[in-house]
Amino acid sequence: MSGSRTQVADYATALADRGFVVASLEYSLAPGQHYPVPVRQGTAALGYLAANATSFGGNPDRMVSSA
Repeated sequence: MSGSRTQVADYATALADRGFVVASLEYSLAPGQHYPVPVRQGTAALGYLAANATSFGGNPDRMVSSA
């Protein structure tokens, strides 16, 4: 219902500073959108990132997602 990628920017930056490739998704929130819209958006983003990981300097076999 709330949150934004700016709230995790410091954490994402700390991970990137340690060599991780980081992506932070800004997905639709309630009440504007309801389940399963955010889940579908997250799944689509993970699929895109996995398919394009090497172009971002990442390894698709070493991906981790966090909610």
